[in-house]
Amino acid sequence: MRRAGILLAIAIAAAAAFAWLHHGSDEDAIRDQLTRLAKALHASEGSNPAFRAPRVRSEFDAILAETVHVTAAEAPSLPSDRRGLADGAVQLAAYYSSVDVDFRNVEIKLNDASTMAQVAATADLASGGEHAKRDARTVSFIFYKQEGTWRITSATVAPPDGAL
Repeated sequence: MRRAGILLAIAIAAAAAFAWLHHGSDEDAIRDQLTRLAKALHASEGSNPAFRAPRVRSEFDAILAETVHVTAAEAPSLPSDRRGLADGAVQLAAYYSSVDVDFRNVEIKLNDASTMAQVAATADLASGGEHAKRDARTVSFIFYKQEGTWRITSATVAPPDGAL
């Protein structure tokens, strides 16, 4: 009986040590948000915008700050609220039969207090349908940690030539 207690204590200590060593870092949390953003922007061929809109709005609520500044040369007047951006993403996806976004070459620079991060990434964009297109763009994000969650407050999408 005593051995079982010792083994249980060792197992609990090992589990606690593993959890402590492998807890998510701020960089992991930011990468997770970028993955979540890519999934939110995804649209499959034949997807119904009426069914997609609530999911995209919900995801944007979790990923974006309430007010977010997005700059892209092709879209000079984007909304600055999550709902407006979500609705725009759904409408844009309706223009194409499918949309896929993947972020790679992610570089994260945290401030000393780990409350703000500047993030540079390459966004690989692929769309299908009549207006099919493949593109890679440099994207610069600013994330702020709000109530324990990293949220995007700013995103700048470089023009096709890659210059910001």
